[in-house]
Amino acid sequence: MGLQLTATDGSTIAASTPAYPVRIAIVGTYELFSFKLVSERVEALIRNVDFGDIEISLLSAPGTGTIARLWAMKYQLPIKLFSSRCPDTGAICPTGMTEAMAAYATHCIAFLEDDESERVFTQMAADHELKLRVVRYDRIPGRHAKDKDH
Repeated sequence: MGLQLTATDGSTIAASTPAYPVRIAIVGTYELFSFKLVSERVEALIRNVDFGDIEISLLSAPGTGTIARLWAMKYQLPIKLFSSRCPDTGAICPTGMTEAMAAYATHCIAFLEDDESERVFTQMAADHELKLRVVRYDRIPGRHAKDKDH
């Protein structure tokens, strides 16, 4: 039997056969620290793709990267870390995803707060033929995240 994950809600997510490896880039703001939100949205994405092996791609940065790393470690999934610095300037990557990471991934889930970030990610995903899911969330307590596939 292939890879199986027990999701946060207790259901089982099982690998399809035949399937291809899925490299999921999990990106977003440095200010997102909701393990529950990241877990639920990544598991929902995985349910909707045929996969054999899963590898999680992250930036070496706090926030979404830290939470995604904890989620991947929970399931003992391989993690590929990318530098959070832009290669040309050395500054922290403002979009949360570098070109190298976008070129490597097959899928991306982006936890974003604003329209400008969504435009940047939508274009980057199109340029690299990534399947993209954007999770829009609000840091104000009580507001709910909204998902949009591109």
